[in-house]
Amino acid sequence: MGSCLTVGPNEALVVSGDCCGADTKTYAVGGWAWAWCLISDTQRITLEIMTLQPRCEDVETAEGVAITVTGVAQVKVMTEHDLLAIACEQFLGKSVVEIKAVVLQTLEGHLRSILGTLTVEQIYQDRDQFAKLVREVASPDVGRMGIEILSFTIKVGWQRQMRPGTFDSEPKCLKKVLTEQRWVKIMHLLKLYQEECKWQQPNNSLT
Repeated sequence: MGSCLTVGPNEALVVSGDCCGADTKTYAVGGWAWAWCLISDTQRITLEIMTLQPRCEDVETAEGVAITVTGVAQVKVMTEHDLLAIACEQFLGKSVVEIKAVVLQTLEGHLRSILGTLTVEQIYQDRDQFAKLVREVASPDVGRMGIEILSFTIKVGWQRQMRPGTFDSEPKCLKKVLTEQRWVKIMHLLKLYQEECKWQQPNNSLT
């Protein structure tokens, strides 16, 4: 005998094995599936949106300026049959915390590599394009895990404290990182960005 198992739209039910001994798997999302007693193995995987905050500290830009960037990504397991099967192979039996940790490492790796190709001005002036680039580059890798990136935005970006005319070490030489004029421009962009972040924050003082 067996039983009829139901599952909500925020989970996927995976039933492995049947009465004939075949190595089959049944996937149910927002529906039901039949499981044989003592024969079938049943597991569930979340389909809810997971919020990640990839963070890269003191990463050098294309000009050797150390910068810290934090992003916000919304990801979830895809429900298309083949992609859901891939996600189950990767994550079935793992907790949400473990799934988020794997995807977070992938996003941080791509974020770090892209930061190394951009200038400080490009990061501050066109954050939407920067976030779009990270999403496009990371999507194929997380897609091979059965994970979809729904959105990716740059939340915070700031520079480690530096002064005009400071030097940054390289393997065989020292080079000047910023001129006085470019430093003033970057500080102006940073000030505008900080003011924008304050304006976007909700005013909790109102009752």
